Formats: sequence, structure tokens, C-alpha cells
Amino acid sequence: MAILNNNPQQYSKGTNEWIVSAGGGAKPLTIPFAPPLTPAPLPLLETDGIIVSIDGVLLCSPKTLTDVIESEVSGNFHYSPLKVGPVEGKLMGGSIPILTINTTQLALKGEERDLKNRNAGVDSVDYLYEGELVNGIPKSLLNQINYFLNENKDTPPADVFTLWNWKFAGDYSVDVLVTATKQRDNFLDRAKLTEFLGGVSQRLRLLREDFNAIKYVFFNATTPPNNGYTTIARVASAEEDSTHTVLFKTYDTVGLALPPVTGSTVV
Repeated sequence: MAILNNNPQQYSKGTNEWIVSAGGGAKPLTIPFAPPLTPAPLPLLETDGIIVSIDGVLLCSPKTLTDVIESEVSGNFHYSPLKVGPVEGKLMGGSIPILTINTTQLALKGEERDLKNRNAGVDSVDYLYEGELVNGIPKSLLNQINYFLNENKDTPPADVFTLWNWKFAGDYSVDVLVTATKQRDNFLDRAKLTEFLGGVSQRLRLLREDFNAIKYVFFNATTPPNNGYTTIARVASAEEDSTHTVLFKTYDTVGLALPPVTGSTVV
């Protein structure tokens, strides 16, 4: 509790000032009130002993709010976010820290990220400063603050992304095509060869279409061919290794070889 336990009878409140009496006939000390906190803090934090100011809106825990009110009633100006005085050149009070958060920079950073997100095939991101409000405060931001202040919270709030489900033009595998157009021993079936070459050409065309679509998204931030989107929640971890192994698979057509014709029959 924040109520004074040490000589509480020496502290009282006048009309516009605190009154501190040392007793023994000494003249009481008067200290003008500090301007009140405006607006009154909202009890939305999970951590005691701190006040957070978000764009001018004050937040604290329910217990901290109760303690501050009780301190005001009891004349304890020491346990307060406000400073009073000076007394002998020193300010008193201000024992409850106020952490100030300006969300203007968050919105600017979000705008910077939007284009990069579209370049990566991301439809949208739920930023901290957006979404559901709790007493005018974004719920995601409030959850993040409570995580930051509470050392007993192990898992941070998840970031929510909406990713496009890419719709690629086709299957580039030639396994089925090779099986369907396989030549018989000692025979060269020109119809099957023509079908095989046409199938390869078709697969290359589809591959180029998809590759062009990827380039358009990466460079121009266009919406990719898609089958809708998927929403995922991802928790960032400071322990994640920022170095990733990337495997690139590239293919190129260097030529088409006909099957051996020695001793074979062309049909």
C-alpha cells in the first residue's frame, strides 16, 4: 500500500497546498499542489508502479490507480507521478515513472513497410496501431506494452499477416510427358517425338508466365495470380538465426537429343 506509515499525522492537505508539520512548535511547511494528471489514468496495465502515456492518454494498473488515490487522500505526495516543490531547492514526489509513447512514428514505419510487403506477395499486415480499440487504445499495442513491462510473460503478441495464395500457371514436370511419349526399342515414333517436343514447349511457356508474374510482384508490387489468401499469426523471436540457407534450382534447355537410330525403324 502507498499509505504513509511513518508519522502520517504530520501530513495533511490545505486548500491549495500540502502541509507538512515537523511538530515541536515548528512552523508547518507548505508545498503547492502540482497540476493534476489530465486526463485521469485508465487502469489497463498489468504492471504496477508505472504510468504509460500513449499520445496523451495515460494508462496504469488498477492497483497503481488505487494507491495513487489513497496517497492523495492520506496526504502522501511522495508516492505520485507528480513533482511538487521545490523544498530547499529540491523537487519532491515523482516516484512513479511515466513512460511516453508517440505512435506517429509507428504509422510512418507502417507506411514504409506497406510497399515492401506487397513486393513480397503480402496482401496486408495488422499493425500494432490498427485494429480493435480498448478505451480508444489499439488492443494490439496495449498487449505489446503489457508484454514489454511484464517480465513474467514469455510469449510476445503474434504479428498477423495476410498472404496471397499464389496460383501458378501449371505443372512444369516432364515425368508424365516422358512416360507417355517413351520410344520403343529400335523404333523412332515421330508422332510421339512431336508430342514430347510440344509438351516441353508448353511447359516452358507456363514457366515463363509464372516467372514473369513473380517479377511483376517483386518489382512492381502487383497483385499475383491467386486463389485467395491465407491469414497467419507469427511470433517473432529474438533467438532466431537471421542467417538462412537459400537453395536455388535453375533449369535451362541446352538441346534435344534423339534416341539412337542404329538398327531402328522409323515409323
